Amino acid sequence: MMMNAMSTDQLAPLRSIVFGAIDAWNTNHPQALHSRRERGCVNVAQVYADASGAPTYTITIVCALAGPAPLTFHGHDLAATVEHACVTVERRIEHELRGRALKVSEYEAERKYGVAV
Repeated sequence: MMMNAMSTDQLAPLRSIVFGAIDAWNTNHPQALHSRRERGCVNVAQVYADASGAPTYTITIVCALAGPAPLTFHGHDLAATVEHACVTVERRIEHELRGRALKVSEYEAERKYGVAV
């Protein structure tokens, strides 16, 4: 895959959303073991599926903060595909972080007040 400078500039917002969230999580939740830290990857591919010579772009995002399964986005326009991925991933990360915060607050309440049996 050959990506030009303009293409990598178009990917900057997506990279900042994904890796910014990962860096923030790892900073706020330090782990002694590297294997327990959040990680992610953003893969971009140009696919030439027909004889027209026009590429289709495929963006695959693997990030536990965005959900348990990889997210894949397809499109003929890289900018539109990146924008769609940004909006979707941003919402998924916000949802996951709210869920994690709720689990922590429930755990803290249980630890602090206990459960009467």
